[in-house]
Amino acid sequence: MKESGVINEENIAESKVALVYGQMNEPPGARMRVGLTALTMAEYFRDVNEQDVLLFIDNIFRFVQAGSEVSALLGRMPSAVGYQPTLSTEMGTLQERITSTKEGSITSIQAVYVPADDLTEYFLEILAKRACIFFCFNFKKRKIL
Repeated sequence: MKESGVINEENIAESKVALVYGQMNEPPGARMRVGLTALTMAEYFRDVNEQDVLLFIDNIFRFVQAGSEVSALLGRMPSAVGYQPTLSTEMGTLQERITSTKEGSITSIQAVYVPADDLTEYFLEILAKRACIFFCFNFKKRKIL
């Protein structure tokens, strides 16, 4: 990123990237906020700076997983499929903020971990209601891993 000019260490204001990290060893509440924080930053660039933004989320399942852990810590009863009862609302809150306005646009590319390669996972159904395009790779079938 430095070599391509995306990150300029001499004049950080000229950099064209903002990074938000949430490590897996952090508390679930902190990990759950990472996607929302990145999206808030993207909205700032879109609405205030009037820029078009490309938002990468790796991995949206981590947002779901952290939400499930937070829900358990709050003592909420999981839904019939084991996810938090607020999953649809939480996913909607995140995904529906990824949009275009008169000032600019946000386009998002999201990696999705699918536990056990089970494409019938409930959270995928929730995600599919809000996503435009899905690419699915089964690395084992293709002998990549």
